[in-house]
Amino acid sequence: MVAASKSGQLPSEPILEEEGEVFKLYSERLIKKLEDKMLELQKALQEKEDAEQKAIDIAQLWQTTLDSLLDPIAILETDGTIKKYNQAFANSFVLNGNNAVGEKCYRLIHKTEDHIEHCPLLKSLKSADRETMLLPVGEKTLYVVVDPIKANDGQITGFVYITRDITEIKKTEESLRTSEAKYRKLHESMMDGSVYVDMDGFIKDCNKTYQEMLGYTFEELTKLTYVVLTPEKW
Repeated sequence: MVAASKSGQLPSEPILEEEGEVFKLYSERLIKKLEDKMLELQKALQEKEDAEQKAIDIAQLWQTTLDSLLDPIAILETDGTIKKYNQAFANSFVLNGNNAVGEKCYRLIHKTEDHIEHCPLLKSLKSADRETMLLPVGEKTLYVVVDPIKANDGQITGFVYITRDITEIKKTEESLRTSEAKYRKLHESMMDGSVYVDMDGFIKDCNKTYQEMLGYTFEELTKLTYVVLTPEKW
């Protein structure tokens, strides 16, 4: 409502037009501010969406990389709670396709209600360094590696838990030990002297008969070469 002048007359038309121009200018400025704020909001929302998508892409890439590894791997919290794991870990320890996130590692792997004796996670928590152990699981032998995850201030925030099935390696080692024992027994039971030398002629191994033939102990023979022991005419 427009107020009347002291004379009781309404303002003239030029004054109304002036007020209209002022109101129009004010409205245009207000609309411009609103449009700018909307653009800022849209930009912020787009940046947030881009950041979220980037985080999703990084997480997917991380999981894909992790799943491509053949060794079972899990990311654990400091108390052994499972945060993430790869497909190999799921195939080895997670039954019926269940979700193991939130489970305790010792319950899932060892079927116990607490950490096992000589647990590499507890040892790593204390040493703040890599810890390992050989873990028998049924007929298998697993090589377990636990590495601490540290924040910028050096505080341990979690662990990388890696297992590798070394059953076949252990079987091969045992087979080699058995073969070596058989060879050693045959080597020592020979009536003839038997000796092995390296490329420089130093004696690396010999049986008891050889030692008795030459009158030296094994320790003495390892310091000699076959050239020293061989008569000049030979």
